[in-house]
Amino acid sequence: MPGRLLAAAAVLMVTLGACSDGGDDEDAAAEDDTTTTSTTAPDDEARAVELFVQQFGSYDDPNGLQFTAEEALCAAEASVGALGMERLVELGFDPDAPDLGGLDDTLTAAESDAMYQAIAGCIDLETQLAAMFEQSGMTEDVARCVAQRYLDTGLAEQAIAGDYDQALNEEIDAALTAATEACES
Repeated sequence: MPGRLLAAAAVLMVTLGACSDGGDDEDAAAEDDTTTTSTTAPDDEARAVELFVQQFGSYDDPNGLQFTAEEALCAAEASVGALGMERLVELGFDPDAPDLGGLDDTLTAAESDAMYQAIAGCIDLETQLAAMFEQSGMTEDVARCVAQRYLDTGLAEQAIAGDYDQALNEEIDAALTAATEACES
């Protein structure tokens, strides 16, 4: 899942770079370092966004998050904006790579939170979780209730942000069990 978050971040940075005011040509010519950086950065940012969109759009697990093309672009742009290109490069971003597989997915707590917020701002997590719960046999009302309660725990944020481990898995199981029991009663 961390790779998915990083992919979303790359797209946002590209969009923000494309929308930012880089100044006029006279300012750019006067600042040689800025000119050199600005000629390569937009291409790298665009490539980062492209790879993040590709990553988000490639989720084919019916029990996982599903992104429309618009949601994938939104999440990718937001994620790139949240992390920034400098940090993506530190994590191993390579604009010549065919995918994001080479990225180190070790994020700080603040970066993980920013990635979660970026993705959550682009997709309706509650609706997606409720749909997954319905597929497991819950009624629509119970599924939505469980999804709300689960999201309220903050555990989804930890899992989506890449902090997933066995202890977290156990916490998630316990939270989902408690939410299901409360929603079914």
